[in-house]
Amino acid sequence: MADIYAFPPFSLIQRVLMQWRRDRADGMLIVPLWPTAVWFPQLLRLLVQEPVILPKGKRLLTLPHSNAAHPLQRKLRLLACVLSGNLSRHEAFMERLKASSVLHGEVQPRNNMPVILRDGDPFVLNGQVIPCVPL
Repeated sequence: MADIYAFPPFSLIQRVLMQWRRDRADGMLIVPLWPTAVWFPQLLRLLVQEPVILPKGKRLLTLPHSNAAHPLQRKLRLLACVLSGNLSRHEAFMERLKASSVLHGEVQPRNNMPVILRDGDPFVLNGQVIPCVPL
């Protein structure tokens, strides 16, 4: 099975993830950091490493038909995600993660201190915290 690198158009990410699982593919996918996107939970279910938050930069995201900067380049945060359609690889990754202290649907206790995360933004899947690593 060959390793894949993909940075698909944003409108095709859902289809790419479905195909990734079907083909049991391994590789890296670059996606926008959009936790509310319909495809985001599916992405989390294919992770086999902590996602890496790519730094913002003028040359990070350009338009395909020219070298001009993409209009969203200042606002958009991109993730580099190592994925596998092999369920056992994903399960092994999830076993290494820490459990979340808040259950789904539970009221989160208020905190008077701001959240500061050295490892970037975390996500929770099936009670496990998935940290993001800044590059």
